[in-house]
Amino acid sequence: MLCTYVVRRWLRLSTARHVVKLTPQQVTNILQTNEHTHGVSQSGVVGHYDTNQLPSNSPCEDQRSEAVCRYTGDHLLGVYDGHGGGACAVVTASRLPSYIAASLLGQDQLMEHLERLEVGSDTQHSLLERCNAISVNNAQLEEVHEKSYASFVRDLVESEPAQDIGHGLQRAFLRLDEDIGREAVDAVESSSPVAVAALRAASSGCVACVAHLAQSRLYLANTGDCRAVLGVLNENGHWVARPLTKEHDCDNPDEVQRITERHPSSEHHHLLKDSRLLGMLAPLRAIGDYRFKWPIDLQERIVPGGPFPELKTPPYLTAAPEITYHKLTPRDRFLIMASDGLWEQLPASEVVRLVGEHAHGKTTLTPLRLPRRDHTLNQLLEMLEARRKGIGTKPQDANAATHVLRHALSGTEYGLNHGRISQLLTLPEEVVRLFRDDITITVVMFNPDALRPN
Repeated sequence: MLCTYVVRRWLRLSTARHVVKLTPQQVTNILQTNEHTHGVSQSGVVGHYDTNQLPSNSPCEDQRSEAVCRYTGDHLLGVYDGHGGGACAVVTASRLPSYIAASLLGQDQLMEHLERLEVGSDTQHSLLERCNAISVNNAQLEEVHEKSYASFVRDLVESEPAQDIGHGLQRAFLRLDEDIGREAVDAVESSSPVAVAALRAASSGCVACVAHLAQSRLYLANTGDCRAVLGVLNENGHWVARPLTKEHDCDNPDEVQRITERHPSSEHHHLLKDSRLLGMLAPLRAIGDYRFKWPIDLQERIVPGGPFPELKTPPYLTAAPEITYHKLTPRDRFLIMASDGLWEQLPASEVVRLVGEHAHGKTTLTPLRLPRRDHTLNQLLEMLEARRKGIGTKPQDANAATHVLRHALSGTEYGLNHGRISQLLTLPEEVVRLFRDDITITVVMFNPDALRPN
């Protein structure tokens, strides 16, 4: 606390001497650098989704993924927040969607996929139409990943099918985490050229929140402290935030109990210190972070510097996701998934209000177009009324994620403050992390027509 106070005091003094001022257009250019909007066929439940990302770390430790399953047309969207470096987040965002898609295939499709993998006509990404390509930028490491994926598919063929989508999601999370750890051990012990990269991915870590959308069925798999919130328009026309995930940290009493029950009482005094696992790690579930999982004797052999002194009875972490199922209704209008960098800036209720108002206001950015198919007079009146209300909330950004990001950094009780966002976007690299984290936001807008009863 004293250190943070001193840095903040130093920053105020230094910025008083040298203040970097951005113009409104420069702020907008920075905010829109990583924004992305993806339109989807209006016949499905997903109308479109907006994403954006603002780094704090260099390079950014957050990742995101969006993909469609080729066999089923189901949507897979994920947000990943790395720590201890970004290596694990990159590997997880690149591979986890494929593991999930394979986990949910039928047996005949799995066998066909395995045969194609073995002759080289399929890869670990063949089951997906990926909307954003994430690469580990290491050809030799990619070969290791391909072998691990093929082994996973082979095991799926020989095992019982997933009991349901939630079971498939959980199986994919756990197997990918297991593969990340095993690959590092094998690479180091065999002096493989990819040993450093594989060990970096296993030693760093990431939390992950993944949504699986199939028609009106929404499954969420969450490991760590990313968050997913549903935006609901209630009968009174007010926006309501419905949290769909729980953070796995020291503020979650169930997680604290789970951790303490798994370790002897002699460790309880330092097990959760300063609201962190062993005084070091904030999330209590994570992919990777194998220095909290590997046995002590193994770490003495393969980890430079050996295990942490606090390490007594590993493993302390699990990658097992908490599964949430929700049946979408016509009042469910959008899903917001974001890393904790956003939730540190704004409460969920405010984020939902911003996205809801943006949806109304965005209608005024384009000319009015009457629907092609028949609509009742009441439905046309609703459309015109929404457009009328939107005039007062006409947004500056067409992308909902950018709209939220702008308000997260410049919003005050008196409105948007240009000076505040200008300062937050020009903080020196050595201190910016004290004021804001990497922020990744995905907003999935639902198609209300697809959710209405026939």
